[in-house]
Amino acid sequence: MLLDLNTLPGPLQEMLDRYFDNDESKRRAVLAPWCDSGCYAIGEDLFAWKTTRFGAMRVRTAVDNVFKRYANILQSEKPFFPTDKTIVTTEMRSAFPDVLTDAQYWAFVMQMCCEDEEFFQSRITHGVPFLQDRSRLDELRRHKFPTPLGRLMIWRKSYSSALFDLWKDLDFDNSGNYT
Repeated sequence: MLLDLNTLPGPLQEMLDRYFDNDESKRRAVLAPWCDSGCYAIGEDLFAWKTTRFGAMRVRTAVDNVFKRYANILQSEKPFFPTDKTIVTTEMRSAFPDVLTDAQYWAFVMQMCCEDEEFFQSRITHGVPFLQDRSRLDELRRHKFPTPLGRLMIWRKSYSSALFDLWKDLDFDNSGNYT
């Protein structure tokens, strides 16, 4: 069943109308996970669109910035992860389904690697010095499937924190600051 855009809060509908001229792109914008929000989708938590409480404006501004930056990747001819809530003509599936969902994989490829799957796969599978030459993929697996000892560690990061760290790392890497 397709996502009914009329059920979304008015302020969110207005913002979607500002950036997108078709319903397909609007649905994708609501359903897509955004790397800089820890891979959460806008539609997962609509509190900021239903209230004027403290923090709501900050969330709305962040979403506005996301739409400004990424509106082009939400066009219907672009790949999208499989979902029954929108029409997907070109599906993008995770190459690492044990660690990244189709939606998370789509987010990293489309948002962090300029829509280039091969580039993302090479970035996530090669060892990096600051992880003692482990790959970023191994690091995600370590947090998603901790060993019994790892589960007991107080300092162990959550999987969602590891996803956010991957985004920060790729963003920093994209900036050219790594050698």
